[in-house]
Amino acid sequence: MSLVRQVVEAVQASGGVVSLPELSKQLNIQPAALQGILQFCAQKGYIKVDFASQTAGCSTCAASGCAQCKP
Repeated sequence: MSLVRQVVEAVQASGGVVSLPELSKQLNIQPAALQGILQFCAQKGYIKVDFASQTAGCSTCAASGCAQCKP
């Protein structure tokens, strides 16, 4: 299975919202490399990435409203 397909399926299996560190650990991919794959997948329309929704000061999450980012 291709890496892109693994990423898309992992995001879908999580219900569509997953933190970058969780996904990185699950797929055993460095976060920086995973960000590039996520951006590629978003450009192709496979997923929607929302890095802009990070709360101020949060440097580990790409998901809006995740447990890590909640005060």
